[in-house]
Amino acid sequence: MPAAWPPLAPLVQPLLGKPYAEYDCWGLLATLLQAGFGIDLTRDPEVLAREVVEVWFRGQSASPLLLLQPWDCLILSVHGLVGDHCGLALDPTRFVHTRHRAGVVIDALPRWQPKFLQIARLRRLL
Repeated sequence: MPAAWPPLAPLVQPLLGKPYAEYDCWGLLATLLQAGFGIDLTRDPEVLAREVVEVWFRGQSASPLLLLQPWDCLILSVHGLVGDHCGLALDPTRFVHTRHRAGVVIDALPRWQPKFLQIARLRRLL
């Protein structure tokens, strides 16, 4: 684990259950990346594109669950072919994201795997 890898779970814990109106999926991602790495996505959302590198995309033969590391950004296709949802991997089996009715939650990754579109990793964690 890189020395610059801050623990994600303590940052997530106080947000669990916060309503979707307070934290949508992008807002949660922005909040956690700001808290963990000082990455400010509020002024320029394209900052994230410069901060990450793709490590998996739908259709590749490698199992995405075997590639995941904490802090990996998960882009999911929930309602179609485009990436319309996102979250952050806590570990190889769980991720944090938001759901309309439940708010901020931790879910099992295998359950969501069919909806994975892309996994991106912060360059500083390579």
